[in-house]
Amino acid sequence: MSQAASSPPAPAPILEAQGVVKELHGGQEPVLAVNGVSLSIQRGEFVAITGPSGSGKSTLLYLLGALDRPTRGEIRIDGASTTPMQDPQLAKLRN
Repeated sequence: MSQAASSPPAPAPILEAQGVVKELHGGQEPVLAVNGVSLSIQRGEFVAITGPSGSGKSTLLYLLGALDRPTRGEIRIDGASTTPMQDPQLAKLRN
């Protein structure tokens, strides 16, 4: 009786976002610059973020690069959540 070869488990994503929201305050009402973004990027994968001017692309990149913090949701870089990290830890992660 032969056994089917099992596939190795998929590697963990290098970058994950789950339900990421970024509210900007400046006027009378907050503006949702990023609203509920979830994504998963594998090591070696190429990704493009496209959209019209003002759609939140740069804000999303700042969040994914740990240069800013989301209002809600979670971002994980190489499996580590950025949520509990303090500024020195984030700086080390970015470098």
